[in-house]
Amino acid sequence: MKRRQHIDAARIGFDLGEKVSFSVKEKELTGYITKLNKNRACVYSDGSEWRVPYQRLTAVASKCGLERSLQHLADVELEAYTLLNVHGLQSWNFTYDQATNRGGLCSHSTKQISLSERFALIASAKEITDTLLHEIAHALVGPNHQHDATWRETAKRIGCTANVTHDVQFATARWLMTCLLCDWRQPRHRRRRGLTCKWCSNPVSFIPNEALLNGNTPN
Repeated sequence: MKRRQHIDAARIGFDLGEKVSFSVKEKELTGYITKLNKNRACVYSDGSEWRVPYQRLTAVASKCGLERSLQHLADVELEAYTLLNVHGLQSWNFTYDQATNRGGLCSHSTKQISLSERFALIASAKEITDTLLHEIAHALVGPNHQHDATWRETAKRIGCTANVTHDVQFATARWLMTCLLCDWRQPRHRRRRGLTCKWCSNPVSFIPNEALLNGNTPN
């Protein structure tokens, strides 16, 4: 059975909204994690955003047990490979990604299914299994079916609910898109250039989400 060679323990030890400290040019800074990338975290501190390697971060208030999280991810990985083998996909691989707005992904070009690391740490066992089966159904029917009747039939046949979306809130949006003239805000995971307000045509602004800066991430 294929297994991933390494789960980055340094990254798993941190969570969105967590308060951390780090040093820049011999100056000690404290801030809040706003995004988790593969090798670095984005940390908002003193009005600026810093990209800091996980090895340089120190948790001020840890939210989860590192060993428990690593063991959970390893258990989910084992389930993923077991399901791939059961459904005749021995040539496929499983991995984790850093997505914040979806639970799973199927890549036919690389023969790989993946789960969001954050989703896997937050979702229930039932939701994780259903998402794995969802992506396995995509792998079985090929890239030309998306969520059509063929995919739904296959998904239900292998035990998936065939739901297209899930209700697991596992990542708070990093930004709030806002119009300063109309005074509205909408959560956004990414910033986009050139957007304007649909009511007044004024250019919109993106500001850091206060829910993250206050440490109020979903549980």
